[in-house]
Amino acid sequence: MPESLSATDPTDIAPLPAVSETLVVPVPDALPAALTRDHRYLVSTLANIKLSEAPDEFIQPAYRCGPASFVIIEGDAPTEAVVGTFLNEAIKPVVRPLSRKLTCELHGHMVFVTLKKPQNLCLDFKGDSLYLFHVPGGLTPPTADVIRFAPGPVHEAGVIHLKSGQTLWIEPGAIVRAQVRASCADNVHIGGGGILVGNVQNEGYDSKMVVFDRCTNVTISDITMVAPLSWMVTLGGCEDVLVRNLHQIGEVISSDGIDIVGSKNVRVEGGLLRNNDDCIAIKSFDLSETCPPMEMWGRWDRSPSNIRVNGLIAANDRAGNGLEIGHELRTESVSDVVFEDIDILHVHGHGAPLSVNLGDRATISDVTFRDIRIEHYYDKLVSVRIMKSRFNTDLDRGHIKGVRFENVSVVESEYNPGYSIAVIGGWDEGHTVEGLEFHNFTLGDRTILNNGDWDLYTRFAGPIQYTSD
Repeated sequence: MPESLSATDPTDIAPLPAVSETLVVPVPDALPAALTRDHRYLVSTLANIKLSEAPDEFIQPAYRCGPASFVIIEGDAPTEAVVGTFLNEAIKPVVRPLSRKLTCELHGHMVFVTLKKPQNLCLDFKGDSLYLFHVPGGLTPPTADVIRFAPGPVHEAGVIHLKSGQTLWIEPGAIVRAQVRASCADNVHIGGGGILVGNVQNEGYDSKMVVFDRCTNVTISDITMVAPLSWMVTLGGCEDVLVRNLHQIGEVISSDGIDIVGSKNVRVEGGLLRNNDDCIAIKSFDLSETCPPMEMWGRWDRSPSNIRVNGLIAANDRAGNGLEIGHELRTESVSDVVFEDIDILHVHGHGAPLSVNLGDRATISDVTFRDIRIEHYYDKLVSVRIMKSRFNTDLDRGHIKGVRFENVSVVESEYNPGYSIAVIGGWDEGHTVEGLEFHNFTLGDRTILNNGDWDLYTRFAGPIQYTSD
């Protein structure tokens, strides 16, 4: 039993009846500086027993990493997550995403959340977030050539270079502090259920955490990434990529979640990304214009296409956007992009949950935002613009021809009306925004059916179509 719990502790309340076979791995004794143990939250998924009487292997204090806390729950059976809180007051958290329609019960300082299926969640304790990251049980490496890290002391691994046919496998309970690189490799994987810590910059390398450069058949799955110095996952000039059930917590500005740069045939499935910059960003540029010569990769200025982002939970802090196409688009086109079935917990800063910000010469077409649920936004709700920023170098401006917003629901707070806006604008009469559609777009308790139904600012844009069922 952890020393912080005793038989007389106010959290010593029997859980509600439930059944679970989920096993939570113990927390390593030594942690890197970016991680601490957050003993305000003790988490168990072993039901039918008092938290103070549960075996140690079924209890773990949360990790704390910068702005949020988290635990990793491994297994596939329905479960009841039991959280013992040591806060100044007993708080019944809000279970997010709200679309899951999950509630919790509060008994003293004990929180009970019953899950019919394992899933990624956020418990919102009045603005303090505890993330429950789910990892399936029984994971095995997909290739024979494996770089494996087991639980135990933190692994200080420097730079891990992956070659064709290799897998980086971080087992549940293992913590690896490293940067990861792969260039011109085929059939490469990162997975395992463990934790990758990114607050390290090795000599001769820039600060990006994980970079795949011109790789094919890439898979990243079921890992937790924390404490980046810059972009967390970069897919530069890649093709045929699957990112599945990725968990991230980024605190610094520029801690983009997944940057899809000049890449094609990319799928992002599930996961929970908490970043202090764009959670998802689709870009294209010649890296030689921006990257230090000490780490030079190939050109990443192909036209991005066939990109699907599905089932994601996104949470953006005060920098960047939620789902972004832009700003750097020094290529001919961006097309066939679908964001679908996504919960955006918050965008706290001056970005937008949904944004297409074209700052270079590309033509953007065939983009869909479908079944999107937005729980909080601050400054802008939608941004579709042809513009120029400090990130753009093309002399010519591009075109936007076809963006559809379908079945989008937005929680409107009392502070949004009269302050928060939407921006739709071209550059000039020769570089306009055309073909915008809004179908079943609800803001608060109303469906947006014309430009006057919301705080919209527009210029150099064609007719905007609004429809509803």
